[in-house]
Formats: sequence, C-alpha cells, structure tokens
Amino acid sequence: MFEITKTVLEKSTETEYPLLTSECELTIKDFSSFPNACTDEDIFKNFGINANIRNVFSCCQVKYYYSAILCECVENMKRSEVSEFDINFMKTDFDKPKSFKFTLTLHSISSGKDFHDLSLEERINLSENWKVSGNSLFVEGNIYMAGYWYSRSLKSLLLCCTDDMESPIKEKYKKLVGQCRINLAAVQLKNHLYDHVISNCSQALYIDSKMIKALYRRAQAYYAEGKMENAMKDLKQALKIEPKNSSIRKLITQIRQNTIVTAHAV
Repeated sequence: MFEITKTVLEKSTETEYPLLTSECELTIKDFSSFPNACTDEDIFKNFGINANIRNVFSCCQVKYYYSAILCECVENMKRSEVSEFDINFMKTDFDKPKSFKFTLTLHSISSGKDFHDLSLEERINLSENWKVSGNSLFVEGNIYMAGYWYSRSLKSLLLCCTDDMESPIKEKYKKLVGQCRINLAAVQLKNHLYDHVISNCSQALYIDSKMIKALYRRAQAYYAEGKMENAMKDLKQALKIEPKNSSIRKLITQIRQNTIVTAHAV
C-alpha cells in the first residue's frame, strides 16, 4: 500500500525502540510535496499531531488518516534519533498525495508493552479498535487506508488464536474475525480483487454460515467474474435469511436480466 524510505539525519546512541503501547514524545516538521498539509490545522487533521512542537503519540493511535504511517515510522526509531521519511503510495485515496516527506525527532519513550505481552483480552480489544478505525475511514471514502487497518486487525487477531480460548472471549473473537474478513472483502471489491473477496467471504461463512454480507459480497465477486450460477446460489441463500433485503433482490434481477441478454446474443 505504501513504502517508507528512512534517512537518519542524527544518529542515536540509545538502544531503546518504542513498543506498541509506549507513549512517545516527538516533533514532526519539514513537510514537502504535501499540498493538503500546508497549515498546522491541516497537518493535525491528517496526522493527529501538531507540526514543529513536541507531541505525545502512541503507536496504538489510529484515529487519523496517516496514523498508520506515523506508527510504522516511530516503531523503527531509537530514542533521541532524528530521521527523514520519504513516503510513497502504490495506491492512495482520491484527495491524498502519492508521495511526501517529513522529518521526525523522537525525544523520549515511555515504558510500554509489545503486542505479544498484552493479555488475550487486551489484544482482541486493540484489534477491534483498529477495525473500528478502518470503518471510519471507509465511511469517509478513504478506502486504501481502511484496508490497511482491516488487514492489521485481522493479522493481529489470527495471532491471538489459541485452542484453549474460552467463552465469551471466544465468541467475540470469532465474530470480530468474521467482521474483519467481510470488511476487507468490501475494500477488495472496490479494487476488483475478486479472488480475494471470495476467499475472505468463504472464511467468514465458515465462522457463520448465515452472515448476509459475506454471502452478498461473495455473490458480487462471482457476478463480476461471470460465475452466475455461483452468484445466484449465494443470493438465494441470503434471501432465505433476509427475504426483504433490497440489495440482494436488485442483484438477482441484474443477473437474470444479464442472463436473458446473453441468451439472446447467442
């Protein structure tokens, strides 16, 4: 999704790196090629921190569009280090620049925990926060960064999986995994990654065979690939669960009309 190139401007003699829940005191400055961040207000809107002054930042912070980038930059810095970061996006949302640079100074790091040091419940709650952040970005139309947080949430959840997981945490875990998979499928649909959509929806349906969004999105992917029988099978199953769902009925009508047109063309 994005690549980060780091250039160390002032080396640190320290050996300490931030952990996931560490609070870091940092300064961000010297933006270039970033037209949407020409004022302090714009920078805060995108990054959640103010330019040219010391800020407290945690790598758990996920509220803002570029939180993911700051997390990955800060996680690879030592205390007292000053580095320039060159950000290049393979794909980006419509109103965001494809590349920009900034300089970070990491002044201090508080004690914290890494992901594996958190309790199972803490890890699941953190993964849920990442998913919620993805939801907010998706609603705003920021599809690519939403996909980043859905992916990160899902990967973290899969690391939590244990055979001795007990209810109700187990039920929350399974539900959250299913939600992440169908949300990621929504992003993949917009990027025409239909095989990925089918895979994620199928795995979500393995958790809950009555998950409407999984059936519907898999049907959309099948339809896009021209697999009409598979699409209709999913839609009919979904319609049994929600007979009045207008989106399902609309897609069924589209497929039937498409089938009629194709038959006439032949």
